[in-house]
Amino acid sequence: MKVMRLRFILLISLFAIFFITACDPDEKPTPTRIPSTPTPVSSPTPPGTPTSTPTPTTTPTATNTATPTSTPTETPQPTFVSQPGPQPTTLVTKGAAEARAKYDEGFAKWRAQNVIEYEVVVQNNSTAQFAGMWTLHVSGPQIDVVSYSAPNVITPTTPPDFMVGEALKFMTVDGLFASIDARLTSEGFGTALEQRVDYISTFDPELGYPISVEIRPKPNNKGQDLASSTIVKRLTIIKRSAPPAPPTPIPPTTVPPPPTNIIASAVVSPSAPTTLPSPSALATSSPARTPSPIP
Repeated sequence: MKVMRLRFILLISLFAIFFITACDPDEKPTPTRIPSTPTPVSSPTPPGTPTSTPTPTTTPTATNTATPTSTPTETPQPTFVSQPGPQPTTLVTKGAAEARAKYDEGFAKWRAQNVIEYEVVVQNNSTAQFAGMWTLHVSGPQIDVVSYSAPNVITPTTPPDFMVGEALKFMTVDGLFASIDARLTSEGFGTALEQRVDYISTFDPELGYPISVEIRPKPNNKGQDLASSTIVKRLTIIKRSAPPAPPTPIPPTTVPPPPTNIIASAVVSPSAPTTLPSPSALATSSPARTPSPIP
């Protein structure tokens, strides 16, 4: 029994020795070597060799970008509205001196305004297709329709396609001037027509433009189909090429002084008749001649 116990103790002791030997704490694991990056070794600079310091490159400065010049804004000109009133009428016939003087005066006043853009409201009364109320915008040769109302119609409508541009020129200021000038210089009416109608015009006293151009039947004319008129209701000046020119002063009329070498004439009063002396009175009133002594 004792022998078996000893054997058991011996086996346990051997097993313990073997276990302790396998788990020895003094044995450490070998660390893995990490390769090191070689440090470059700078070659020694020989004595006396100048070391060149790299010159830093200068970054080019950006040039100033040209600022775009601003387009000058045109100062809007103040508009001038003219609403003409009743003015004296002028009968226009070929070669009429008064009508020509009125035309020349009005034309000069209008040209002095230097108008290059305006808007005009015109009423055309006739049996033609252009009858109605028109608002036209005129800028040089360009004529645009702003609004149009047919006769006896309040609501504006669109005019027909052929009523544009040059066809509307007779209702502009230049067209009215041209119509009057043609009547003053041509035989367009003819003798037969002049016996039936009168051609009448009026001008604005301040701006000079024609207010109206009217063909008015004479009182003895039974037919009224020839009656027509173009009347300016309002004119708005939008732009001028230059300020209006001052009016040309009219030189005063000088009366020549009376001549100084006037011989006064005797005035004989009818109540006091002049009597001539008799020959005897003249003989007695004459002084006696004294004879001269003879040497």
